[in-house]
Amino acid sequence: DIVQTNRPRVTDGSLPPEAAAGPGGPQLRAELGLTPELYEMLRYTIEPKGLPASDMDDAQRVTLLRLVRVYLEHMAEPIADQYEPLLEPERFDAAAFAWAGSLEPGAPHYYRIQGERLLIEYACTQNRANHTHTVWRDPLGDFGEDILAQHYASEHAQ
Repeated sequence: DIVQTNRPRVTDGSLPPEAAAGPGGPQLRAELGLTPELYEMLRYTIEPKGLPASDMDDAQRVTLLRLVRVYLEHMAEPIADQYEPLLEPERFDAAAFAWAGSLEPGAPHYYRIQGERLLIEYACTQNRANHTHTVWRDPLGDFGEDILAQHYASEHAQ
């Protein structure tokens, strides 16, 4: 249900995996009514999808900033400090908010907040919208790189 899943790097063109079984598999897609066309709209692209912050009215923009700050407040301070500049107006303008799903309370939904160094995904789709997943990623400098494996591959290969 999270488009980038647990891939070690944010990958352009990604779609949620089409698992053969499990909570994010075909049963969920059928319950959500995801047609191939709608499923394609979830595809991650480097160019953010949705409403750019620069096109939001003041109330929408303040709400989006508050939402992103919720994520920052849950990070260790040194990491939050590193990403705080993303919220400066000239950088935040390029971020976009995209929504998929119903607007009805208790119905399955997904959102993505995306900018150059920012990717937040939130999904509440499993167990009849009673189970959430969320993740913060940095498309250009993500946490998932396996530096030790790269070192062994380049420095200790025989």
